[in-house]
Amino acid sequence: MKTKYKSGYWSSLKGRITMMFIILAAVMEGLLLVYWITVLEPRLEAGVESNIRSLAQSQTLALSTRLSEPDIDKDQVVRLMETLLLLKDPLSGMPLVLSVELEMDYDAVDAEPESLDLVSSITGGPGQGIWGYEVEVPVFSNETNELLGIARFYGSKAFFLRVKKDVQKGFLIGTVYILVLLFLSWWSVIILLRPLNELARMLSRRSGDANKSLPRLKGVVSNEVQLIKSALDDLFSRIRKDTSNLVALNVILSTQQETSLDAILVLDATDRQVLSNRQFFKMWRIPKDIAPSMIKEQALDLILDRLAMPDLFHDKMVNLNEHPEEKSHGELVLKDGRIVDHYSSPMFDPEQNHLGRVWYFRDITEKKLSEEALKQNFNQLKAIYNTLPVIVWSADENGIFTLSEGRELAALGLQPAEVVGLSAFDLYQDNSLIIENLKKALKGEYCEYETEVSGTVFDTFLTPFYNDDDKVAGLYGLAINITEKKLVEAELRSLRNYLANIIDSMPSVLVGVDRDGQVTQWNRKAQQVTGISPESAKGQPLHKAFPVLSDKLESVRQAINMRQICSDPRQARKEEDQTRYEDVTIYPLVANGVEGAVIRIDDVTEQVRLEEMMVQSEKMLSVGGLAAGMAHEINNPLAGIMQTAQVLKSRLNDPNMPANLRAAEASGVSMENLNVFMEKRGIFRMVDAINESGKRMAGIVDNMLSFARKTDASVSSHHMGQLMDKIIELASTDFDLKKQYDFKTIKIIKEYEENLPMVPCEGTKIQQVILNILRNGAQAMQSEHAAKDVPPCFILRISVENENAMLRIEIEDNGPGMDDATCKRVFEPFFTTKAVGVGTGLGLSVSYFIITENHGGDMQVVSQIGSGTTFIIRLPLEGKM
Repeated sequence: MKTKYKSGYWSSLKGRITMMFIILAAVMEGLLLVYWITVLEPRLEAGVESNIRSLAQSQTLALSTRLSEPDIDKDQVVRLMETLLLLKDPLSGMPLVLSVELEMDYDAVDAEPESLDLVSSITGGPGQGIWGYEVEVPVFSNETNELLGIARFYGSKAFFLRVKKDVQKGFLIGTVYILVLLFLSWWSVIILLRPLNELARMLSRRSGDANKSLPRLKGVVSNEVQLIKSALDDLFSRIRKDTSNLVALNVILSTQQETSLDAILVLDATDRQVLSNRQFFKMWRIPKDIAPSMIKEQALDLILDRLAMPDLFHDKMVNLNEHPEEKSHGELVLKDGRIVDHYSSPMFDPEQNHLGRVWYFRDITEKKLSEEALKQNFNQLKAIYNTLPVIVWSADENGIFTLSEGRELAALGLQPAEVVGLSAFDLYQDNSLIIENLKKALKGEYCEYETEVSGTVFDTFLTPFYNDDDKVAGLYGLAINITEKKLVEAELRSLRNYLANIIDSMPSVLVGVDRDGQVTQWNRKAQQVTGISPESAKGQPLHKAFPVLSDKLESVRQAINMRQICSDPRQARKEEDQTRYEDVTIYPLVANGVEGAVIRIDDVTEQVRLEEMMVQSEKMLSVGGLAAGMAHEINNPLAGIMQTAQVLKSRLNDPNMPANLRAAEASGVSMENLNVFMEKRGIFRMVDAINESGKRMAGIVDNMLSFARKTDASVSSHHMGQLMDKIIELASTDFDLKKQYDFKTIKIIKEYEENLPMVPCEGTKIQQVILNILRNGAQAMQSEHAAKDVPPCFILRISVENENAMLRIEIEDNGPGMDDATCKRVFEPFFTTKAVGVGTGLGLSVSYFIITENHGGDMQVVSQIGSGTTFIIRLPLEGKM
């Protein structure tokens, strides 16, 4: 029996069970292997590749933001690229991206050629050299939608290999678990055969033992089934976990594709659509009712139908199909007028098998319109620059010119953009003003200054501008050519100064006022009269600046309203106890909408005094003529009196005259007795007195005739002592009834030097000068000594100054004297200390003129209060030269 059993093992129950478990293990392992090869491994690799592409696209968006900035910072771009290299698998620490390459279109980027063609790669560490995925993503400008360049990302298969290895390990462990479980199950079934055999035997012996063995059999089978279930749950748990990671990566990729600003179309090697995002449908305006299958088959045909020139794009498609390794970039014009920028890049697997092509489309219609508008604005602005006398420029934070435009560049011998790239600090290193303001502007200050460059004067404005970090990124400059303006200003300034000098040189007071009476003009004469400077007077009300004219405001308004000149002549004004006469004339000003008036004040005091003097002179001429006539009339009876007195003396006193003897005899009187009688009665003395008085009267009349007689200013030699005596004799006849003084009561002391020379002069004019001094002194002394016992006195001195060849005449009185202020003004015309109507103030001024101008001499006064006054006259011995 045993031999038979062994030779028929596989046909036995135990052999059949063993065969069943072997077949079950083979089927399960085969199914798992098929699932891995056909489903799990391709999904896993596609998910990893999709994740790498999603990361590349997200990083490209950040890169586009940096490259769209006006000033591209290369360091920030490098740091951004290196950030992507830091992305690693959290479990293995292996990098997801091994290298990033940036290839720029320098026609669209404001940067130096090849300055941004960057390559960043991992230089060491785990995962290096495990190359697997190459992703090309176009970089568009966020502002203009213009293609800036291409970013290539080279992904690592390390993550995929790690996941693949983990899954394979899980499969291996699962296979081992399954084999172990199957072996344990087989072993359990074999072991179970014994209780079953015993059960069969027991059942055959007695049926009651079956109820005891059945629970034991159930427990063994239940434990084996539970072990198999646990192993399978663990295996499928690992599979679900890896699958969920892949799903998450696919979700991220799908989200980024749908939120992209670009329309994305992915085609396989047969030009069938594999992937397209929502923006693709929106951009190409594909109706929603078109079946997805049609889109997959006719995606490019739908694009061709919407192009204005489809043949060009079709030819490009044919060329790309013939050369799948080539890339494509260009612009498409749609039938509806929109402009689309497109970029296409092929897809290859690690074995360089062509998988298909990725298309990126971006609507750049607004960008093109903006560029056209910007171009038009730039041309208009450039035309303005070339029309206005300005230079517009800009510089970066280092003072390097980035813009230089404007018509006035020609004035500096420059062409537009000629200095772009050069340093402003180097160009203007010799101009400290420009350098100083450039430094201030680059520190954030607004600057405005005026400078001269190459003979041209510019008014320059500097304004700093800032970057995103709120730091000064450069400055804008505007230079306005003001050379002509400066010349006009200088000419205007010269004209103003010329007019101001004319106005200030006028002897009249000129005050300009507006309609409200505010001072607008104030010349030097007004300053001298009021003591107020033009700066202080301008803007002040007229009644405050010039109180004397406060009553002229109504006349000003009247002159402005009526546009007529208003004049008010001979206005009397008190000034330092003197009466000044002024002509006030108001001239209206109405021009350019500005209304006002000019007030002119002319001091006519001298004119009034001259008129008075002329009247007085006319009176004096009349009096002189009357005196001359009276003198002639007096001379005739005076001659008769003097002749009769002489005849009377000779008839009474000459005893030898025959006629006297005959008359005495006839009368019975002797001549001797008659002479004795005459002597005793003083008759002869009286007759002599009559003759002496007659002679004196004749001398007085002769002096009066000489003083009143008009002469032709003839110069002759005079003895000054004799001339002085005649003047004293003439003055002695002066008796003023009003003042009640008599010149004869004044004591005269003469101190004449001996042997005085003859002096050439006009005798009558010298008499006029000295007589005027004597009369003034006599009047002053009479008023001073009226209440005193000290008699008035003149001391007359005449001497020769040999060293100066001058004759010196001093006339000293003991009158009240004068203070210094009066002494300084005593020779001024119309100056007088007498009351109004008493004196004209012209006597001493005329005397000073006669001595200094007519005779070339000198006239001074020395006086102190209470010490008398001395007038000193010097005449040249040789006459006026």
